[in-house]
Amino acid sequence: MPHKSQFKMCNNCEIAIKCCKIVPPMIFQFEQKDFQDNIFYNEFNSEKIPLLNKSGKNCIFLKDNKCSIYQKRPLNCKMFPIDIKRINDKLYWINLDFCKIPENIESNLNKFENALLKIPRKELDLYVDYSNQTKELGKIEYQIIREVNMPPVKIEILHHNNHKFMFLDGYLWMWDTPQETELQEDLAKKSFGDVLVAGYGLGILPKFLLTNQKVKSVTTIEVHKEVIKKMKEFGKIYGKIIIGNYYDLPENKKYDCIIGDIWPDIDAKFLNDYISFKRKSRKLLKKNGKVLAWGKDFFEYLLKDKSARS
Repeated sequence: MPHKSQFKMCNNCEIAIKCCKIVPPMIFQFEQKDFQDNIFYNEFNSEKIPLLNKSGKNCIFLKDNKCSIYQKRPLNCKMFPIDIKRINDKLYWINLDFCKIPENIESNLNKFENALLKIPRKELDLYVDYSNQTKELGKIEYQIIREVNMPPVKIEILHHNNHKFMFLDGYLWMWDTPQETELQEDLAKKSFGDVLVAGYGLGILPKFLLTNQKVKSVTTIEVHKEVIKKMKEFGKIYGKIIIGNYYDLPENKKYDCIIGDIWPDIDAKFLNDYISFKRKSRKLLKKNGKVLAWGKDFFEYLLKDKSARS
């Protein structure tokens, strides 16, 4: 390397700077103006990923086996060999195994987490999903370091034409249009016994569940306490609330019905979220229990189609 690295081990790199050769780095919005003349876009989940070369090629700034912009390299490069991986809907710092975990890792993770404050949650989610599904990175073993310390989400509820639209960190997450309300009511009508709901949102589903005489109890687990706090501004909170991650729920308590609504849209790119939800739900069900979900028919169709092709 032509310059001293923040990771001491990089100063004596023995792996021929694979960090520049595995995949071209992704450029975040806050730094795109510095690289706007050198960005290539790769299609991923109906989104365009800004990279410093075409997918599958070396970074364009790799010259004579050295980084030609080392002092001004993007955040993605500064982080390497550290990356972020989503595991059961949580984000973790990981270390890619062809480099040992740096001695000064914690101080650098703190710096990286400060840098993440510049990145909208939707953009960070896109980066994580792209990184986690890249073939080249997927072949590399990794070690989990710790969970990423994320700032509290910013909750906004906007009103338009007598309807509410909930935004989480600028990402449209929930709305109460007639079509959405009908979908939630239909889920409630199919439910019975002790019901667990993953994701509170605007509280539409818990409210409908409490009107169903076949339902004995309604418990909702919501990962963002800010959602419940915001919804209290609009009145009553429906049912019992647990603040926490759905995938961390103890499996000794069982439910007759479990309903999932923890993905932002009914879209093929959220199929893995549905699969993870379904797998966890089976461990929480009573005998003869039922798993329901927002978009279940669509996701089940994708699973059958995927199975038929394999």
